[in-house]
Amino acid sequence: MPTEYDEPFLPKGSRLFEILSVRIEHINKPDSFLSSESKVALYGTINARDDDGVEPIWTRSRQNPLLIRAGNTILLEGLSRPLYSQDRCNIELDLLVANGAEEELTFVNGFTLFDPRHGDKYGVAKRLFSGDLGSVQACYATFADALYASITIFPLDGDDDDSAVATNVYGTISATTRRGTSELFRQVSKHKSVTV
Repeated sequence: MPTEYDEPFLPKGSRLFEILSVRIEHINKPDSFLSSESKVALYGTINARDDDGVEPIWTRSRQNPLLIRAGNTILLEGLSRPLYSQDRCNIELDLLVANGAEEELTFVNGFTLFDPRHGDKYGVAKRLFSGDLGSVQACYATFADALYASITIFPLDGDDDDSAVATNVYGTISATTRRGTSELFRQVSKHKSVTV
């Protein structure tokens, strides 16, 4: 049993992979499918694949597309597990345009592969995915010695009642590594809180 005088436990890192951002770089044919606010309606999937299988990062249906402009970043949905990079891993994008017609218009479809066994170096990288209708830039990082952590928030409403009660949450959650600090959540005012 550890005591307060024991040395701290330092976990051993793993080779991990993280998708940092996916940004709409360019829209090639704005007149054919843009809304009046110069936004394109995108749906489809962004997945990560490693030796443990496919992990969805972003999914939207045709009935619930994302309205987004060129230069904006797609808000990714998070992971249910770590992504490993000791062997090959990749990002897969299949983004389509919801234009109100029956036909499917492919915005961008493709993948990028990271494989350290074939000389790929660990670090931060960017990859441009181009299609007939536009382009998307994915920024990702591969780490030779990293840890995975998940954060769970349990809102306390002060009642003993187990019924579902909406709770307002505000504050910040950040992660710091030797590469810098990443902000994971930010709502700094109770007047601009998130309801959970």
